[in-house]
Amino acid sequence: MNVLINGSPTAIGRAVVAELADSSHKLRLTSMAPYESQDVVVCALEHDEATDELVRGIDAIINVGYQDEVDMGATFHLDYYTRRTYNLFWAASNADVKRICKEFARDRMFEVVNLRLGWPLVEGGVEALQDSPEMSALCSQDLGRAVLSALSADVEQWQDIHLQSAVANQRFTTAKAAEVLGV
Repeated sequence: MNVLINGSPTAIGRAVVAELADSSHKLRLTSMAPYESQDVVVCALEHDEATDELVRGIDAIINVGYQDEVDMGATFHLDYYTRRTYNLFWAASNADVKRICKEFARDRMFEVVNLRLGWPLVEGGVEALQDSPEMSALCSQDLGRAVLSALSADVEQWQDIHLQSAVANQRFTTAKAAEVLGV
């Protein structure tokens, strides 16, 4: 698949990129700002030709978002999570993108896998969480496996899946993640 990873320079984006780098998927990384450590397509996600071009030829989009990683005010984040995300998904709909991994599209224009991620994100495998007191931690290896599986799993039209690594006294049930994604 040709996979667009929006927000690839963020912590979650970097973990997804690292885990998918050795997969058979062709990755297109994007961000609203240039980053030195990654070769990204910079796109402001306006309702324009640049956003249309960004999604052309893409089979699936992983929309990570910026969370608190961009030193911008609330207005930036509100604009990103509303208007700019809508612009991205509108362009995706027009380009016949088949799958998006992010909450959106309740209008059923796409198959949507909404991964509700545990936190904090810990780099590595479950062994990195062995002594963690966190009840909803997620290791980057589990995140990568879940994202890979979400790209091709047989899902409902709108699928919410809680994802966290197996830790003592875990906060969320992950039965759906095991059933649908095998993680």
